[in-house]
Formats: sequence, structure tokens, C-alpha cells
Amino acid sequence: MRTTQLWRAVWIGLTMLASPVNAGWIEAQGSAEVKQGNQQLARQQATEQAVRQALLFAGASVNSVQRVTNGLLTDDMLEVRASGDINSMEIIAEDYSGDIVTVSIRADIFANTDVCRPGDYQKTLVTTWAPIKHKDHATYGGIFDIGKALPDYLRRQFAAEARHSMVKHIEPIALTDDLQNAEQAVLLAQKADSQFVLFISIDDLSVETPRHNSLAFWKDATPSRYVNMNTQLYNGATGELLMEKRLASSDLWEFDWQEQLDSFSPRLWQSRWGQMLQHQLANLAIQVDEQLACIPAYGRVTQVSGDAINIDLGKQQGVRVGDRLQLFQLQQFYDASGELNSRYVLHPVEVEVKQVFTNSALVMSADDALLANIQANDFVMRR
Repeated sequence: MRTTQLWRAVWIGLTMLASPVNAGWIEAQGSAEVKQGNQQLARQQATEQAVRQALLFAGASVNSVQRVTNGLLTDDMLEVRASGDINSMEIIAEDYSGDIVTVSIRADIFANTDVCRPGDYQKTLVTTWAPIKHKDHATYGGIFDIGKALPDYLRRQFAAEARHSMVKHIEPIALTDDLQNAEQAVLLAQKADSQFVLFISIDDLSVETPRHNSLAFWKDATPSRYVNMNTQLYNGATGELLMEKRLASSDLWEFDWQEQLDSFSPRLWQSRWGQMLQHQLANLAIQVDEQLACIPAYGRVTQVSGDAINIDLGKQQGVRVGDRLQLFQLQQFYDASGELNSRYVLHPVEVEVKQVFTNSALVMSADDALLANIQANDFVMRR
């Protein structure tokens, strides 16, 4: 018999989607059906359900729940692997409605951020063309389109160097520095069906020509060209700035000062200066990949049609038929002190991957329960 399940709410800090929780209070709800009048058993099952949901969402892995005593979870009732620990826990509310018991718990959970989720999906990034701050710098060599060529080579470096992340989409627009912000990151991530946003701006492309010295005529007079870039990595769901790096280097500019170059040409990118720029992009890909290594991968719901749900994760991200996923919603709000908080609402019904495509998949309820209140832009995460 199919039943409609209620959403369970999990209250946590803003950084939950940015990284596994390393410390903090989580409030979660669980529910269970009273069978044969045994309310105590239903109460225990509801509590265990809430505990598991909070721990798994925080990045821990629970083996078993043994007992609950007088509304306080004792220290020997949980066996948690090295990926998480519970400092304290208590039951804060109980509700009996018909034959359904709902229990709310509050837990102080510590999750070891050094332990990554095994076999997690690839995290997806969207980037844009890189704006050139001083366009007159590009006049030397005519490399006005270098900001358009750069993200293509960045994607290649991610494919070669990154183990946990990939550039899924390049948005053909160059956003100025004042538009490379959290609000634009959230909009861009939603548009591109990506988890993270990487902004790059080119601040310096100047050329330095050695001064001629007749007494040192034997010295190389080849000019040097600089490249200084500012990079920002955002969480596409919360708008949180995860990383900001400035990259700066220079190398010889081996071309004639009058020569106008194609910004996409192998001749440019295989030159000393081009090789230096590729090395910078490779380092950036490695740094971003390390930053995202232990952050859980998640995707978005793109379409709901009856019991079938389409998501924006697929073969390229490592999704396979039979994988089980957690549905959840993200709601942000300001508290009384003006601090931005996030409410994560977990759906109690697991979904299972039924079909997989290149960058998408079709999922359905894993246990034939009714999937109510699911909508586009809800999130999914691997269990």
C-alpha cells in the first residue's frame, strides 16, 4: 500500500552544503506508525529515524541505534564510524496524531571533514568568459579574445588534473568584477544545472620590454608578458564564497610586436607564455578540486512528471542505475540578529536511479511510496 510521507526538517548553519558539518546543532524530525497500540516502539523508531537522517546528512555513517532512555539518547546507544561523532543529543518534542508518532531531536554532531564520502559523484562547475580589466593591454598581440579562449583550456585542465570535479558548462558571457558576486553565482548555477560557480577575471596582461643597453648588447631583448588573474569559487546553492585566489606570473613573449594573434590558436597556447598560462590553469584546477574533494556532490530536480523525477546528474558525474539518492529542499532566512541561516528539509522517501543519460537521470521512489511535494530546483544527494 502506498502512503504519503511528510518532509522532515533539518536546521543547520549556512555552511552545510559547503562542507560536511564539523560542529553544530542539528534539529531533525522522524515519524513512525503505531502498530498494535505499541506507542513506545513507534516512539523509538521515530527517534532512530531522526537520528539517522541528521547524522547521514551531516556526513556521518551510523551502524546501529541500540536504545533510548527517558528522552535522552545515551552515549552507548549509537555506534558511529570514524566519519562522525555525537557530542550530545536529546529529544525536544513529541507529537501523537492518530496512529503516527513524530519525534524531534536536537544533536550536537561533529563530523570529521578529513574523511570523504567514498564513491561520491563528480561535482559540477559552471564558469564564464573571463573579462579583461584593462582592454588596452590586449592590444599588444591583438589577444582581445583571450578571455573567451581561457575557459576552454581550463576545462581541459580539469579533465586532465581533477579527480572530484569537472567544468560542466561555460556560459558565453563576461561578467565584470561588480557582477561576479554571490547573487549572480546562485542564478548562474541554477541556469547551468551546476553545483559550483568559478569566476575568473584577468587583471593584467601588460608587456614589459627590456631597455636597450649598448653595453649589454648580448642580453636577450625579448619582452615579457604578465598575466594576473583573480578567481572566486562559489557554492551555487547558498552563494557562499568558498575560495578566492590571485594567480600571477610572467614569461617571454616570443612574437613580433606587430604580430596579431588568434587567441584560440595552438601557436599562442604552445608558446612559452601560453604554456605558462596553461600551467597556471592546471594549478587552479588542482586547488579547486582539493577544495571540493570532501564536499558532498548534489544535483537539482529539473522536472517532475507523476512519479518520475528528472535530475541534472548523469553518466559524466558517475551516476549508475540502482543508485539511491536523498531528496531535500533548501530554504534561507535571516534570524533576529540579521544572520543568514539555512533550513534543510529532507524528504523521508529514498529515490532510486532507473535510467541514466549523459548529464541527467530518471529517478523514482525506491520503496513505491508516494513522492509528494517535489518540485523543480529541489536537490538530490547520494545516500
